[in-house]
Amino acid sequence: MSVILAISNQKGGVGKTTTTINIGTYLSKLGKRVLLIDLDPQGNLSRSYNAINYENSIYSLLLGESNLDNTIIEVNKNYSGLSIIPCSHHFSRFEKIRAGELNAQFDLKKSISPINNDYDFILLDCPPSLGLITINAFCFTDFVLIPMEAQLFSVDGLDSMCEVIRQVKAFSNPGLSIAGIFFVRHNKRRILSQEVEEYISNKYDNLLLSSNIRENISLKESPHKCQDIFTYAPLSNSAQDYESLTNEILLKVNKNE
Repeated sequence: MSVILAISNQKGGVGKTTTTINIGTYLSKLGKRVLLIDLDPQGNLSRSYNAINYENSIYSLLLGESNLDNTIIEVNKNYSGLSIIPCSHHFSRFEKIRAGELNAQFDLKKSISPINNDYDFILLDCPPSLGLITINAFCFTDFVLIPMEAQLFSVDGLDSMCEVIRQVKAFSNPGLSIAGIFFVRHNKRRILSQEVEEYISNKYDNLLLSSNIRENISLKESPHKCQDIFTYAPLSNSAQDYESLTNEILLKVNKNE
């Protein structure tokens, strides 16, 4: 069975897509079979793999207009075993179409479950909201990974997100848990960063991961080249950080198996 990991935060611009790309790439480097699923109508993950204009997408798949065989795209970039189900801008219509429908929160699970044994990991790049798309991800995933910036306004939405996760766990997905919280664009020398890190550590105890993603120009540049950080700048701080983060997640996942 696949380990399913949703990368989610209701705030935009916190590195969800970048994290999905680089964790997926590192797992692929380790020889794992990895499926990336773009659940964000903005389609940045799909764009990173030049998969933005495909006729078949997660939208057509969930509506039954395509099937898994003609929707999954193998990514033949630098590592084997890495595939993607792309998104399209039409996916923004999904919530309106399916809102109020019985068991609509399980659409993703029903569509992807037939291939759970085909991959070691399935990574879900979630949109910056807590709407039906994200609820679908939470109903399907084993773990939620939460990237955030060490800023006060970033803390505000964390409580509501964790409450939604608790509700989904209670009523729809009893196996759901939070893999961890980590900081992006992190500078531990800043006083504000230290204060926010202490607050999160005290409030969420064992959920705060020890691995964070430091500020690094290479991480800003790599998406513009449609490259993961391990290809673009393999010796950079960011490559080291994503390697450490992925290894820490692997330890937590293995502990929960």
